Amino acid sequence: MPIVRRAPWRLLAVLSLTLSVTILTISPAPAATVEGWRSPLAGRELVLIDKVPFGDVEEPQLLPFSVASLLGGDFVEYESLVAARLPAAEAASLTSLALQEGLFAYEDPKLPGVLPFMEFDLSKPEARTAPWAGNAVKPLPVPRLFLVHFAFPILESWLDGLRACGAEPLLYYGNGVFSMRAQNLTVFQSCAAAAPYLAWVEPFLTTDRTSPELLATAGLEKEVYSLVFAPGTELEKALAELPAGMDAGDNMVWEDGSLSLGVLAGAPELVALLETSESLLAIHPAGGAAELSDERQGLIIAGKYAGYPGALSGAVTTPGYYEFLKSRGLDTLANLPAVAVFDTGYDDGLPDTAPHHPEMENLVERLLPGDLNLGNFVFSPVTPRIDDASGHGTFVASIITGGLVPPLTQTGLLDAQGFRLGLGIAPGAKIVPVQLFDRFLNSQGECRDRNGLGDVPPDNLGRAITFSRVTTTGADKALIANHSWNINRNTYADISQLLDARVIDANPPAGNGLQAMLMVVAAGNKGASGPGFVLAPATAKNVLSVGSCQSYRPSTQAPPNSCSISFPAEYTREANDIAKISAFSSQGPLFGRKGLNQPLVHKTRILPTVVAPGGKVFGITPYFRSTYVCPALCHVSWPVGSAYTYASGTSFAAPVVSGMAALLRKWFIGRGLMNPAPTLLKASIIATATDLGPALDGDHRPSNKQGFGRVSLERATDPAVARFYLNENGSFAVAMGVERSWTRTIGDPGKDTYIVLAWNDPASPQTGSHPPVVNDLSLRVDRVGGNVSWHGNNFRENVVGIDDGNSHAYSTAAQPLVDAMNNVEAIFIPAGTLPSGSQVRIRVKGLQVPQGSQKFSLYAYNVEPGS
Repeated sequence: MPIVRRAPWRLLAVLSLTLSVTILTISPAPAATVEGWRSPLAGRELVLIDKVPFGDVEEPQLLPFSVASLLGGDFVEYESLVAARLPAAEAASLTSLALQEGLFAYEDPKLPGVLPFMEFDLSKPEARTAPWAGNAVKPLPVPRLFLVHFAFPILESWLDGLRACGAEPLLYYGNGVFSMRAQNLTVFQSCAAAAPYLAWVEPFLTTDRTSPELLATAGLEKEVYSLVFAPGTELEKALAELPAGMDAGDNMVWEDGSLSLGVLAGAPELVALLETSESLLAIHPAGGAAELSDERQGLIIAGKYAGYPGALSGAVTTPGYYEFLKSRGLDTLANLPAVAVFDTGYDDGLPDTAPHHPEMENLVERLLPGDLNLGNFVFSPVTPRIDDASGHGTFVASIITGGLVPPLTQTGLLDAQGFRLGLGIAPGAKIVPVQLFDRFLNSQGECRDRNGLGDVPPDNLGRAITFSRVTTTGADKALIANHSWNINRNTYADISQLLDARVIDANPPAGNGLQAMLMVVAAGNKGASGPGFVLAPATAKNVLSVGSCQSYRPSTQAPPNSCSISFPAEYTREANDIAKISAFSSQGPLFGRKGLNQPLVHKTRILPTVVAPGGKVFGITPYFRSTYVCPALCHVSWPVGSAYTYASGTSFAAPVVSGMAALLRKWFIGRGLMNPAPTLLKASIIATATDLGPALDGDHRPSNKQGFGRVSLERATDPAVARFYLNENGSFAVAMGVERSWTRTIGDPGKDTYIVLAWNDPASPQTGSHPPVVNDLSLRVDRVGGNVSWHGNNFRENVVGIDDGNSHAYSTAAQPLVDAMNNVEAIFIPAGTLPSGSQVRIRVKGLQVPQGSQKFSLYAYNVEPGS
């Protein structure tokens, strides 16, 4: 139970943690102004101090006298932290002293205010009018509607107090900002229960509910728009506010109580509505708010977000993923491989006589021709043909391949800013749907599950993999497989063993070890269980296991943080920081930096391999709707009645990596490498991933939450960076004690250098944990002419206890650590380490190869290809 007080520091030492609320002083509210009201707290810095000190302490503690004395008079004490608003210099002093006293203290992050169509500096709310300068439409106050910014983390009791004072909270926009309804500003200024905790109150403006761009694109001809009215608005009132000439259509009430109304309108009607409505909060084009678009997954891995490349996170506000693909030569179907989707089925409008989903239209047929395209491997399937009663498989497939390739006409749904809801990572890539799971309605109308797993050994899955990889004549079919499913085992299970073998050869014995298949596997959704819960088959050594980070979809705008189908809370959390790991994403085995009495990375399996956006993402739903009877997605459809929806899970992060792998294969072929191996694709994805450590409390790559980082298609295909790579080949395989070496020149000394070695290790026997590798290779890089070397998976974290994501630099006589747990070895050398023209010698050695020799691939980023 929180303690809420705004009091002199001297009482901190005598009040019990079980006290409720004591308000000792209330700062007088300044007089109202035409522009709005600023409290004395406006413009001050926010400092949060954790009352649980650093160290082995379980319960919150009283703040030390020295720290408490600097809080001033404007603070709120909660159960486990204290929040204070202070002038900048005083905030800095408080923070510094708190740190000296062993307390965690955080200064004001100064996050922006976020409205449906803009972000603004919370210290300058008047800046909301800037985009409208020179526009014929002028910002005007909407009667009885206000924006309210709280100065402290919000308590429900403050909102209750405002209600009692006559103010009605409507929508929460995040970062302490609410829209509220009240008779006037005085309601807020005179409300003793809440005024002490407010920073400012501003009139809600007519222009807060749309954008100049939306009005600029509206013409005299009527188009479909979606209007959002304040929670509690009755349909009759909303209809009464529509101007003459605006035609109303369907309506629905959202989970937050707001009312959506579809209308036909042109520019004159929209302007009239803006200037007169007292209940309208937003105008969107048909299809919903900007945050509805799936295109954002592609834009994140393409680096198309605010602040890139310096920032790890930023708002994704501008469409253009197609344009990015075109700029990298990835916008055609040439050399784009097929991807097998092992899932619940696939339905883009089957049977062939039916209309097809606009994102999967037959203008670019997604399925391989004839009888090669569909495989049902469910035990005792309800129907012999593939359908998708749950929608999961169709959704996954669309993330990989949704959208048409220009110049074909795009017919899918757009949102307010032109983002495409159904645009996938590798638009137009062909797929091979393999149905392993099925849901069906029994005679009592209940949904039941069937699947193609459970046979021992897992021959059925093995047959499904062979079916997806080769035709009946042995020709290539899919070269990449997406597995967005898991079994409830966090060990090296029989299915892990099978996938390890089938990555090496998906068609044994006929493939003769030559028909390899890259397999991308979701890590699982056991994040709430803590470390060590990556689930099989993501525990296999040779696969790319994928965890989830947030997409960009703030909860202040549709879709809401809720589901019509019951999901744990971690699936529906806000997605507004693309550098954060999703709460549901499974974590690998725990390891930490040296000195913490934790396992070290070179003695631990690194899981997941990478992360990709999988929290609150969009895709398509089955199009042959009569079979879509047991939906397993967050909403049956969103927008309601469309053939799209959104969902969260590592299931939807994995297809991002599958689509990226397809594009990278095309990229390598475009540079003369005709058959890039799965190990080369894996090494390139790992080497170019973005380290999210600064956003994860300093837990740099590799870690058991982010693996080697968030995948980056932008870095992997950057034409300005030199690369040296070796594709898996028997001619330079290494046997026990054999070493291969290459001398190369560093590219740009101002860039980081990443070198990754990857090999497909023979399958291990099943274990109750994670087995060591069978064949152990070592990676070493020496600076030519210098007394320094780096060794694979010898990071500063596990060597000297400094977790910064970089490799430790040894003297050449040092004894490096040996990693016998991972069949990936990485070296990360930070920019500025090697002067211009420096040469390095890259060495790969067979450290433990019991039989024969081991093939491998090597990928070196920022290293010249020639000697």
